[in-house]
Amino acid sequence: MEKYHTQKNIPPKAKETQIFKYPTVERNNLIYAWYHPNGEEPHYEVETYEEITDPEWGDEFQKFEYHVDCHIQDMAENAVDAAHFKYVHGVVSYPEFEVRYEDQKRFFVQAANMETPRGVVEGRIIGRSNGPGDNATKFEGICDTLLLGSTTPIEDEKCVIRFSFLQKKVDGKVPEGGVGAAIIADINKQVKEDIPIWENKKFALKPVLCDMDGPIAKFRRQYATFYVDYDEAQRIAALNLK
Repeated sequence: MEKYHTQKNIPPKAKETQIFKYPTVERNNLIYAWYHPNGEEPHYEVETYEEITDPEWGDEFQKFEYHVDCHIQDMAENAVDAAHFKYVHGVVSYPEFEVRYEDQKRFFVQAANMETPRGVVEGRIIGRSNGPGDNATKFEGICDTLLLGSTTPIEDEKCVIRFSFLQKKVDGKVPEGGVGAAIIADINKQVKEDIPIWENKKFALKPVLCDMDGPIAKFRRQYATFYVDYDEAQRIAALNLK
């Protein structure tokens, strides 16, 4: 029988070695992990979305996952590229929307009318981002739907997107099939339409922008504050968005 001996002399460097731990928090029925290349503690709190605990909303997420070969910023820029919703996804009309920034947060409200057999139904999309990887989008209109978009970069040009859907109850019951399922299916269809563009586009540091291209420059100034090589003076200037 082989004998195992306890090590008596532990090298000093071994004592100094620590396993890297991710600060984590459980919220919104999800587990959030904070990563910082220099090991800094979280710079801000995880957002709480009230729909998750509202009894008028469903109890369980419908989940979907996508692996995309692109940079996380290229995907996030989608949200402020208003024109693509009409020309890539075929929405009814060019979406009018407002965007504002508050420290690491981004808020937007966008008109989103939907075509139905009974005509166009007015609706809107309310978006909230709390840093790069924590996004919540609420679709209001025919069937209120909440989408938590959790994007995780796993390499420089590889990301995992996790979609968690929750819908508001109708007559005390979670919608099954019908319009509710169609809304979720359409959102996933749009992601599949975006992926070939994300994976083949080339990042332009100084893009040529037209009037209707959306507030991309303002978005980029705020997004730049999430990089570790951004100094504090630049960060303050970028966050002072008008």
